[in-house]
Amino acid sequence: MANRFAKKRVLCILCTLVTFLASECISQEPGNGLAVKEAQEARESAERRSLELELELRKMRGELDALRSRYAALYVESHQVLRNLREMEAEAARLIQKKQSGDSDKADVLEALDLMVRRQLEVRQTLLDFEKCLSSLLEVLQPSDAVKSELERRLAVLKKAVDDSLVPVPQIMGGASTTGALVCQ
Repeated sequence: MANRFAKKRVLCILCTLVTFLASECISQEPGNGLAVKEAQEARESAERRSLELELELRKMRGELDALRSRYAALYVESHQVLRNLREMEAEAARLIQKKQSGDSDKADVLEALDLMVRRQLEVRQTLLDFEKCLSSLLEVLQPSDAVKSELERRLAVLKKAVDDSLVPVPQIMGGASTTGALVCQ
């Protein structure tokens, strides 16, 4: 994106230089007042366009910075959610181990696992919402292919981590019922 704006800036500078040089050549010839005036108007127009492009570039940089900040916040939030999920998985495993040793009640284990499954599904939904948001932002901002592929790669890694975290609970408990509640077998 910055490359495109840099090209526009270089083009404006070249137009300004050509206009300036042309006005200098024309002004040296007597009787060319109209040509000098036209050259000055062209130069002023090129300068205005250059300023417009600079303002547009600043605006796009601001939007890109906002996108980066939003992405970073969502990235940190997703890591926190995954950390909480891992803690819950550890707690569920501890409860299962207690149950196997006779120290815990079956209802406590099922309740903890059900809570964990619901939180896992919330994480998955948050990730899907983030993916939609990121997709629409990428369409609007049209970043370079390198930036776009890096964001897509990181999103794929995050999706894999979330998807991997969804698998163990139903396997431990022997599957889920059609209503989403866990069923022990």
